[in-house]
Amino acid sequence: DGSATKMEVEFAEAARVIHLDLKKDVISVELDPDHETLHSTPLLDAKMHDLKDYARVDYIRRLLKDPPDAKQIVTDALTRLPHPDRFGTEFLLRFSLGGILRGEEKNAEAKEQLERSLACPVRKEEFVPLAYLRLARANEALGNKAQVERCLDAMVSAEATLRWPSGSLRRAKQLFPDHRF
Repeated sequence: DGSATKMEVEFAEAARVIHLDLKKDVISVELDPDHETLHSTPLLDAKMHDLKDYARVDYIRRLLKDPPDAKQIVTDALTRLPHPDRFGTEFLLRFSLGGILRGEEKNAEAKEQLERSLACPVRKEEFVPLAYLRLARANEALGNKAQVERCLDAMVSAEATLRWPSGSLRRAKQLFPDHRF
């Protein structure tokens, strides 16, 4: 007859069998149609757990230009990396630390962290071009011209693999106007 019945059912575990005593035939059941509760999966929960420190640093760096504890958060997080690293946690943390160090003009340390990030077996592909751009800038500050060219070429290749542009190429053209892209 088109009528609807709304019932609240409490549960604490991810999966549970529920028996409902209804007097009419049921055509469909919707769980949380208004999305009032968090919807997650074990994979999303694991991803959230592994990337929590990166997300925290990324969030506070967007709010504050130079948050005082960002470097410490990343450094601490690097001492407790997940194993296996399924979501590129180490890559993202070292990428972030490289950016923080570049901002502090500690280019040799930034170079080391960015190189280590790019050597990680699992990387977030949309961040790889920006990692190469940051590495090019660190090398430029250190006077490593050949390495700057290598990094910019790698950035272009990494950018070409992306479905959507990362913005790195546009920024690189501004920062390195003499380089042929």
